[in-house]
Amino acid sequence: MNLLRAIWHGLDQIWAHKLRSLLSLLSVFLGVASLIVIMGFINGLFVGWQTTIYELGGVEKISIFDDYLPIQQSYLQPLSKGRTLEDAQAISKLCHNITAVSPEINLDSMIVAKAKSYHVLTQGITPGVFIINRYAVTKGRTITDWDVQQRSLVAVIGSAVAEALFHPDEDPVGKTISINGVTFTVVGLLKKYSLIRGNYDALETKNKIAFIPITTMKDRIVPSEKLSGLNVEVRDLTYMGQTVQEISNVMIHTHRGLQDFRISTLVDELAEFNSTKGGFEFTGQAIGLVTLLIGGVGITNLMLASVSERIREIGICKAIGATNTDIFIQVLAEAVCLSAIGGALGVGIGVVTIHVLQFVLAQSEFCPLFSLTAGVIGFVFSLLIGGVAGLYPAFQASRLNPIEALRYE
Repeated sequence: MNLLRAIWHGLDQIWAHKLRSLLSLLSVFLGVASLIVIMGFINGLFVGWQTTIYELGGVEKISIFDDYLPIQQSYLQPLSKGRTLEDAQAISKLCHNITAVSPEINLDSMIVAKAKSYHVLTQGITPGVFIINRYAVTKGRTITDWDVQQRSLVAVIGSAVAEALFHPDEDPVGKTISINGVTFTVVGLLKKYSLIRGNYDALETKNKIAFIPITTMKDRIVPSEKLSGLNVEVRDLTYMGQTVQEISNVMIHTHRGLQDFRISTLVDELAEFNSTKGGFEFTGQAIGLVTLLIGGVGITNLMLASVSERIREIGICKAIGATNTDIFIQVLAEAVCLSAIGGALGVGIGVVTIHVLQFVLAQSEFCPLFSLTAGVIGFVFSLLIGGVAGLYPAFQASRLNPIEALRYE
């Protein structure tokens, strides 16, 4: 029997028994739809986490923190000077496979512009911070190496700072602001960052910030050599371990043997993240596939009932020349068509449900995202379930004796 003809005949049988067919494919399209929705929630949750990690530096970021000396050096704790600009310069000069180094001096400060004031975190930085922490300007420019060398009185401000100090129609670039009594010229405005996770914005801190050259901060506002932060970006994750070791060697040298620092990366967190994501995805797929298996049982029952009703018809087909293979293909095609319709409906319902939930949960951290992979997996498995569910009824139908089938009442 021609395959297309078998499929057409299968669709005709499904249409002839609309209610029974609908009840049989109900579990199939519910299984596919539930798989898409569950995977949508998982995808939305983890994409949000991935975006947050990326916007805060990504897995290429290496952070160096102050730490207590080990027990064997604890008596030297008073000699610990912490991270300094000298460390950053040494790392930049001696470490390979790094793209940027970002020393930072932080200060909770009051910024004043005209009659308005705003409490914000001001960071004394080098240009590396814009690379490592993913900052971009929408107006003006960033702070340059020249600004750092010349100890320039320039500032780059976040969008929240600009909104608090200036009129919405006013361009802050070129305007003057006062930070702890020192006057700076605004040379750049950062783009506005936003990632809503429930009732809070995960990237809000990137908007509530002001940058000035680290040398200006050290000379004019915070007269200290000690850094608040020190970050490095590795060029290639393949060299992460090597780079961490190089940084450790440089720090031990600049600190004259004192191990008063700790190096942290997101590599372990990324592995845990991927493991957790894989566990969630496996659970979601298992739930959807169990529902599909239930739908497969329904299709098997439907096809067995259909074969019972058509025993005489099958006998006539065999009597006029239809082979066992023809009957097998015809019944199997009907089961696959039934599951394919259920799978297609499930994909459609799943997509619509995702869009409705996106509208309802727009401000929630559990806002789902449609996953094409989930849609493809759901539809393909619905076809496989239909094929498996139709094997036994198709085999039974193909083995019918034509003489006994013609005598069947």
